[in-house]
Amino acid sequence: MQKDQALKKTKNIRAYQDRYRTCLNLLIRAKCLYRDVIGPTKKVILNACSFKLFLEFMKIAQACALGFAVMGVVGYVIKLVFIPINNIILT
Repeated sequence: MQKDQALKKTKNIRAYQDRYRTCLNLLIRAKCLYRDVIGPTKKVILNACSFKLFLEFMKIAQACALGFAVMGVVGYVIKLVFIPINNIILT
């Protein structure tokens, strides 16, 4: 009886150790994947996206602001033109 209980405990411990080893292997693989693939890619992206000069950033920001303003004005003008046309068509 005691041998059966000891054998069950041993099997349970071995099963627990196998699950632990499997999880540990997965964590090690994930760490290696991050180190080999994601780490260098992140550095490349950060280096490519960082602005070296403040003036370059300001030029891009001004161009974006001008684009938003132009698109807003164009949309407003189109809406002003089409409201009376729509009223004429519907009446």
